[in-house]
Amino acid sequence: MMEYEQKRLMVCWENELEKALAYREELHLTHILIFDKNGNSSLANYDVPSLTLCNADLTRFSHREPVLKAHSNLMMWLYNEKSFSDVYCTRKNGLAYLLLKCKQVSSRLDDTHLHLWGEPSAQQRLEEYNTYASRDELLQLFLERNQELVSADVACDEQNTEQKVSLIIPCFNRTQFLSQTLHSISRQTYKNYDVVIIDDGSSVEAQQKIKSIIETFQNLTIKFVVNRKSVGASKARNLGVDATDAPLIMFVDDDDVLHPEAVTNLVSAMHRTQSDFVTTSFCYFEGNTYPSFSQTEATLIHFHSDQNWLAALTYNCVGGITTLFKRSVFCKAGGFVSTQHAGEEDWQLILKLSISGAKSATFPYPMLWYRNTPSSLSKRVNTYHSRKHLFALYKQVLPKQLHHLPEYVSHLHEEKAQQSIEAALFKLGLKLAGNNQQPIYVYGAGKLGNKVLSVLSHSELFDRVMGVIDINAAKVRVEFNIPVRTLSETHIDKDAVVIIASLKFVDEIIAALSTFNVTILRLD
Repeated sequence: MMEYEQKRLMVCWENELEKALAYREELHLTHILIFDKNGNSSLANYDVPSLTLCNADLTRFSHREPVLKAHSNLMMWLYNEKSFSDVYCTRKNGLAYLLLKCKQVSSRLDDTHLHLWGEPSAQQRLEEYNTYASRDELLQLFLERNQELVSADVACDEQNTEQKVSLIIPCFNRTQFLSQTLHSISRQTYKNYDVVIIDDGSSVEAQQKIKSIIETFQNLTIKFVVNRKSVGASKARNLGVDATDAPLIMFVDDDDVLHPEAVTNLVSAMHRTQSDFVTTSFCYFEGNTYPSFSQTEATLIHFHSDQNWLAALTYNCVGGITTLFKRSVFCKAGGFVSTQHAGEEDWQLILKLSISGAKSATFPYPMLWYRNTPSSLSKRVNTYHSRKHLFALYKQVLPKQLHHLPEYVSHLHEEKAQQSIEAALFKLGLKLAGNNQQPIYVYGAGKLGNKVLSVLSHSELFDRVMGVIDINAAKVRVEFNIPVRTLSETHIDKDAVVIIASLKFVDEIIAALSTFNVTILRLD
């Protein structure tokens, strides 16, 4: 095939289109992908003569960090498309970062040559407007600076090995999704693995149920270990490591679902990058059924780097519980924190390894479907005590004079979050002023939901509050003795007002309410 006949893709932001088109003849471009400032690419109003206009939008996904929407869509679209000989991507906002990460860890895009063009702009924008960087702008700065480092490390030699992997699953009185988890493990393309299930002091009935489930998976090698007394998920995972001698270990929760190529891809990434541990992005989804990897709606959670220590103070950007570790590295680090107030232990361990100099890799295409359930440990974490473990890690690398800096940064972050809540509540008051007759429902029983109820309790509006809606209704309570029910359990009156008391997953909540004749008030 002649060079000019190959498929060559230009990727740019819409405000760079003129510059991008100037390369059309020189680079023999055949296709173009244009993102707007919101990360969307389904744009039909551009005149791009002789070029095929592409669309990379993945409408069934929302994003934990909306600023990563374009980066994520680009990477995931090309991972599945994989038909371009060359991709020319702008440097602006670090758009190629996740794609470069993907090329670094996976052979899937080895035949696609990636070229960066243009200049980074995040720092220039801050200097032009004489302003301090916001959280999103700090992330853009990190991506712009580090995509150059990733691109220099793309060509890694892959070693074909089949080291044994033990998949460790802690269980505690929850059996309804274990069959789905084990089914996803049984479908793994990787062959040299076994499973260790640690029952953390469940009831006799639950233990018997687990045993009966195990018996249905005769094609899996499963070791079942029972703790007589519950020691908590973190210590149970550590005990699972003690129960195996496999050189590689990977943790899976008993309600999650692995992509069929999860173990294969993470082991391959470990060898391609010579890393000590490998994390993966995941899809955060709801529901009791087995997810469809091509159809189920979800929120994408990307862990962009364990080296972004500043961002890691305010949210988990380093890695989740389903991480592949070298067993020797995991044990040397002491495993997961398993104290009384353990929580966010994946975040803490990966940051601890990063600070100690361990080498990591991230598989940016999601290899895990993480189920949102009422009994998730993350909903019961004591954030203050958990973050104290993080602060202790930062003290190892900061001079004594700055030991309290991480705590202060976290305080500022919480203070800003509180200000966002107060601003949202002010907007709520303005919006409700024109809806003084309809019944009111509050969607969300968390911190913001309770704040909304507290504000309403000081006005006549409170008499119109009919109830609170929350997916985790069985596990949560709100103030003022107002009933909490799931959406399916709630009879919502016609023409009611539903206040979405959440700053995350708002689009998903609105979609769930689309069949109801209600007025929706969003606070984000």
